[in-house]
Amino acid sequence: MLDEVRGDWELPDLPVVADAERGDATGFREGLTERGLAYAVGVKATTTAPPRRRHA
Repeated sequence: MLDEVRGDWELPDLPVVADAERGDATGFREGLTERGLAYAVGVKATTTAPPRRRHA
């Protein structure tokens, strides 16, 4: 849907806001990143993430 809004409707690339249902979906977040879109999403309190690895 975002591709349609951005293309057919010619709306600017504004930040995307989504609830935890979408925020917990890795594919959704990756898709936003691939499109260069900024986003703020909710996540469930039980969501975990691996520690960030530092590059040498």
